[in-house]
Amino acid sequence: MNQNISSINLNKTHSFFYQWLVGMTDGDGSFSMNVQNNYWIFTYKITLSTANLQVLYYIKKYLNCGHITFEHSKCLASYRIRNKELLRNIIFPIFNTYPL
Repeated sequence: MNQNISSINLNKTHSFFYQWLVGMTDGDGSFSMNVQNNYWIFTYKITLSTANLQVLYYIKKYLNCGHITFEHSKCLASYRIRNKELLRNIIFPIFNTYPL
């Protein structure tokens, strides 16, 4: 997917993925705000066991954005988006259309 989701009007072709992503976020994800160097950082994150790493890569590939980080000592991996524009144009429209 190469377009911003807000610009393509969340069509029904992708509906199943978006609903699944909202459910995945409800179970294993979070939205958070933190202060770093006097700036607010807003983060969307899904954290899974490294045994499920392919799920995070699938999300990253489907949304065409985000980063995957690792906590090797806990065998965890996270898919994360911190960019305000990506959150505003990709993540928020999904949750506005398919609320928890």
